[in-house]
Amino acid sequence: MPSDVKDFEKHDKAGVALTTEPIVRLENVSKIFVTDELETHALNKIHMELYPGEFIAITGPSGCGKSTLLSIIGLLDTPTDGNYYFEGQKIAHTTLTGHNKTRNRNFGFIFQAFNLIGDLTVYENVELPLIYRNTPVAKRKSQVIGALECVEMSHRLKHFPIQLSGGQQQRVAVARAIVGNPLILLADEPTGNLDSHNSAAIMRILRETQRAGTTICMVTHDERYTKYAERILHMFDGRIVEESRT
Repeated sequence: MPSDVKDFEKHDKAGVALTTEPIVRLENVSKIFVTDELETHALNKIHMELYPGEFIAITGPSGCGKSTLLSIIGLLDTPTDGNYYFEGQKIAHTTLTGHNKTRNRNFGFIFQAFNLIGDLTVYENVELPLIYRNTPVAKRKSQVIGALECVEMSHRLKHFPIQLSGGQQQRVAVARAIVGNPLILLADEPTGNLDSHNSAAIMRILRETQRAGTTICMVTHDERYTKYAERILHMFDGRIVEESRT
């Protein structure tokens, strides 16, 4: 069979196979927020696909809908209109309740504000997603230690977030996001509160995570970090106005 059609695959620069079937597909997705009879159109007829093993960056000015789009991709929010497909299956968006299992099993999240729980240790923060999955205790331990080793924070597992620097807290947040080996890792401005040194370290970890097979979808306003992505979606006023490749 000719190599250009075998298995209908393409490959990115890291050598990760990208099948022609997307994990996530959005069709004509819109999101309207209504407050005090005022309508805010956060997303307007979005069409996009997210393929296995790729690294996508979503960029654009503040308020253009980047974070809203990421929340919908990660099933943290529901669209007002349009269709959402996960692994080829249409996901109903009338309620978030039925999304919990799909989200917990398949998505990892990194936020700009770290969102670590202050009264839990580093180990306990990273362990939390595995508890929600009912992962056995012995397996949880090995996975937590492994994730912390990946971000070079295993020596801090008994510390609390307040005892860590911003860069260290974000490393722990990354460990929490990858501990369950998610299919898709969603990162919302993961370098927004960090200096250039720590930002570069976080981006290297994301690239290594992608090379291990995880799909990365990152929101960023900083053009310096879009170079880590193979595909860049440029947003403006709730629309994807341009798509480019690095």
